[in-house]
Amino acid sequence: MGQFAFGSRAAGYRRGALLSASLVFCTTWGAALAQSAITYSIPAGTLDSALTRFGVASGVQVLYDSSVTRGLRTSGVRGQLGSNAALARILAGTGLSYRFTGTNSVTIGDGSRPSASGTAAADGPGVLGPINVTAGGGGNPQDKPYETPGSSSHISAEQLNRLPPTTAGDVFVGTPGVISAGNHVGTSINPNIRGLQGMGRVTTTVDGARQGTSSYRGYIGNRDEVYVDPDMLGGVDISKGPSSGAGVGGIGGTISFRTLEAKDIVKEGHDYGLRLKTDIGSNTISPPAIGTAASDDRPAFLNGDAWSGSIVAATTQENIDFIAAYSKRQNGNYFAGTKVPYGVVFSTMPTQATAAPRPGSEVFNTSQDTSSILAKLTLRFGDDQSLELGFNRYDSTYGEINELNFQPWVPAGQVQHDLSQTKVDTYTAKYRYRPQDNPLVDFKANAWLTDLNADSGTIKANGFGGYGDLSAGGDVSNTSRFDTPLGALTWENGLEIVNENAKSSTLVSGTLYTSPAPIGVRTMESVYTKATLKPLDWVSLSAGARYDHYDSKGKDYLAAYPEHSGQRVSPNIGITLEPADGVQLYGLYTEGYRPPSLRESHWNYGWLLGINPDLQPELAKNTEFGVNVLKDSVFLPGDSLRFKAALFSNDYDNYIVRGPADNIINRYKWDNIAAAHYRGVELSASYDSGTYFVDGNITNYTTIEYCPTSNTCTPYASGLDYGGSYVPPTYAGSITAGFRAFDDALTVGARLQFASERSGGKIVTGGIAAPQTWPRYQIVDLFGSYDFGNDLKANVSVENLFDRYYIGALSSIGVAAPGRTFRASLVKTF
Repeated sequence: MGQFAFGSRAAGYRRGALLSASLVFCTTWGAALAQSAITYSIPAGTLDSALTRFGVASGVQVLYDSSVTRGLRTSGVRGQLGSNAALARILAGTGLSYRFTGTNSVTIGDGSRPSASGTAAADGPGVLGPINVTAGGGGNPQDKPYETPGSSSHISAEQLNRLPPTTAGDVFVGTPGVISAGNHVGTSINPNIRGLQGMGRVTTTVDGARQGTSSYRGYIGNRDEVYVDPDMLGGVDISKGPSSGAGVGGIGGTISFRTLEAKDIVKEGHDYGLRLKTDIGSNTISPPAIGTAASDDRPAFLNGDAWSGSIVAATTQENIDFIAAYSKRQNGNYFAGTKVPYGVVFSTMPTQATAAPRPGSEVFNTSQDTSSILAKLTLRFGDDQSLELGFNRYDSTYGEINELNFQPWVPAGQVQHDLSQTKVDTYTAKYRYRPQDNPLVDFKANAWLTDLNADSGTIKANGFGGYGDLSAGGDVSNTSRFDTPLGALTWENGLEIVNENAKSSTLVSGTLYTSPAPIGVRTMESVYTKATLKPLDWVSLSAGARYDHYDSKGKDYLAAYPEHSGQRVSPNIGITLEPADGVQLYGLYTEGYRPPSLRESHWNYGWLLGINPDLQPELAKNTEFGVNVLKDSVFLPGDSLRFKAALFSNDYDNYIVRGPADNIINRYKWDNIAAAHYRGVELSASYDSGTYFVDGNITNYTTIEYCPTSNTCTPYASGLDYGGSYVPPTYAGSITAGFRAFDDALTVGARLQFASERSGGKIVTGGIAAPQTWPRYQIVDLFGSYDFGNDLKANVSVENLFDRYYIGALSSIGVAAPGRTFRASLVKTF
């Protein structure tokens, strides 16, 4: 045995009442053991922690090999139970079993040993030998970033429900190095990872399906548009930097949204599950008539103009899982905060103004009316194969602030416009084949299609029409595992193909054509391989490469422009050291290749911006060193400590910017500069004692610079480029702390989110936009929840507790974030 562990606007808006939050409890019952019942209060968490708490509460000695439980998580147990029933609930869903080897001792093993019923094995009492646990079997997603060499993050459903997002981009508050740029100019997400955003630099998927369209934003440039309903999310996984697997073109990183699955709704031991959720909020009012410029009064505490509701039903059978969900979300225009910090200037002078909406006033064009539908069917063919088919529809009518119409000194920009409309249909298919007796085969195949159509109200105000993107693609991969004379070897090989078909209306101005979005087709293909060798128990070496190829061409009037194509091989290497259990040191070097987006290669904006036939792809060269710590029972029995630190140096050759066109006055083109550099440090940590918990993160940039030539670099973007809107704050982060009481029925806590000014100061002289730097801020949010029992739970939150007037990090224009906002929700599960 490797180690013993001792466990222990009401007008026009309906008020919603429906649906959600799931409490997943395990109900595997075994042979009863005659003993007195004990009141248990063991929260969800790591399995090691839960077993420690069980041992302390029951007085039972729990014996197991620590390798068996590493990375596993439990839903916990609460109530008056015997130790046999309590232990069955703790282990349910982990794939592990138990057997009592005495009145006060129990041994934990894998499911292939003693039966999950808890009945003693025929071989009698004894101690388990070493047990090998296959990867991916029940690991805790929240722990994965602390077990992964490289920078990654996980956002759980629990975190999303704790402080419900005002906008979809709020899901990233609390995630180091990730910000949704222009978070309050519409309902879409435009993610920035460590200074990289736009033009597909960040790959964003929903259940593996890409969303890759972009919109024209006037002086601010362009915005990637990703649409997702937070009520449909089961979790979010984020990796930073070029991908060594699927994720072609995304040199900034990959954000993977996972929608709800049957396992999120159906309780352990049940065949069916139902979740109902309703939410209501304050600080909002139904949008007024088009052209309204006068702000209404800030509404009363709760006026019914902000609400959401969802219903989710699911079943899980022996060979079939099915889930269906519907969500509705409505809110009016929100109101800005009243406490204005020094540095925010309201003026009619272009060189002075930094913000537009006055303190406590209505922020026009921030409403939404969104409906979502989700359906998934999973078929299992024995224990080795599965096929999942999914459909997701996002349909929204919403207010949108287009920076082309908005400047702080232009009153006409601060009026209510026509609402925008966007519909996204997503289709996915996922096949898995992993025979348990063949370590050479772990096969995955994914196919997807995303159909996005948008009709922007502010775009229509400028004479433009609708636009959209039909994207399709897929990937196949296989991971083989070998035992070699040099050590255990894992080898992954894969192929990925992505096709984007951008569509847009066309306008004619004299002899020049203009379109609100690109009109063209781009195809990207990638073949990748990566091998990881473990010559020693505490050393892992990895090396790999990917071959990327692309081809893009225009359609309609843009077919006359040159076709673009290119290819490259990008290597990656890494080393990981584990000098002690739960401690990991790593070093990584990864290269990546981003072909010009269709917006950069096949979009013409009349006399203002033309196509550059010589535009080259961007090349990423990233180096990172870091440490991970994952420890349990550090200060108190059953507590958990997590820590992650990363030092990153990211270099991007041939970085694409907007610059002047050759010999054409007042016309621009996309062009390459020599390089851009982002360097900094990122820290994240969490501690949970069971009663108290705290977690925090910070990202600090030591260098952000742009280099027109290899010998000329500046700490700011070119005044003619849009990149000044992409530069993140010098530092940003958050701290969350709270406690649990009344047998964990009550949870109360607070979050502090903070950010400095944008790195590099104000936009360089000669820029075409207003200064894009606002004061630093610190915002306090409160949250709480109470479990009434019988699967009924209430959540409350107060965002921006002190009603601060602030402009969020990476805001594209001077639009204040929401002032003090109260929210409450009820969740009932069956």
